[in-house]
Amino acid sequence: PGVLSVQSYTPEVYTAEDVTVLDTIASLAATALESIRLEAERREVEDALRRSESRFRTMFQQFPLSLQIFSPTGETLEVNTAWRELFRMTPEALGDFNPLHEGQLADIAGLMRRGFAGEALQLPPSLFDASQAGAATELGQGWEHPRWIQAFICPVKDEEGRVREVFIIHQDVTAQKEAEEVLRRSHQELEDRVEERTAELAETNMALEEEIGERERAEEELRQKTSELEAVFRALPDLYFRL
Repeated sequence: PGVLSVQSYTPEVYTAEDVTVLDTIASLAATALESIRLEAERREVEDALRRSESRFRTMFQQFPLSLQIFSPTGETLEVNTAWRELFRMTPEALGDFNPLHEGQLADIAGLMRRGFAGEALQLPPSLFDASQAGAATELGQGWEHPRWIQAFICPVKDEEGRVREVFIIHQDVTAQKEAEEVLRRSHQELEDRVEERTAELAETNMALEEEIGERERAEEELRQKTSELEAVFRALPDLYFRL
């Protein structure tokens, strides 16, 4: 809102036609001012959007974990720097890779479908060979062996609750899985040793029990023979001993 003021000290100097012209000028000026205001607001909104987009891009690229953005149907839309470093390939090398149809992920296919349907969830670690998912590598060298990858699915929805994009965060847990395997083998070896030692002790106990039994039988036989000899000696005439 505003006021356009035209003033004259001469009485009745403005005719009806002058008033009409001034009214038209005022309307045009108001329209121009409104246009300038709207343009300024539009620029502010665009600047705010650019700043927001820039912040998102910076956060996305600098996020310490691998991030991969998918369409609701499983096509890769974008990846961050950590993803390139983890998988050592470019997103172009993925070709038609789709997590919803990837054979290496068959064991977690049901969970994957639930995530793409809109459920935020954590996937169990899966053994993954990146060379089977893409031909080219980022640094000219891929993984020497398949690695254990754990993922978190974060669907992004619009105002009506429909999935617009799906964010998947990857984490390499190979070292953890290998440590768990070493620990499992150590426990198994310890259990095997305990079982082996227990069996040895059982055999030793059986042998000892047999030896004790044989010794007891020998002692019993010796007692019997001693008793028999004593009986014989008692039965002999006293003169025999005097001679």
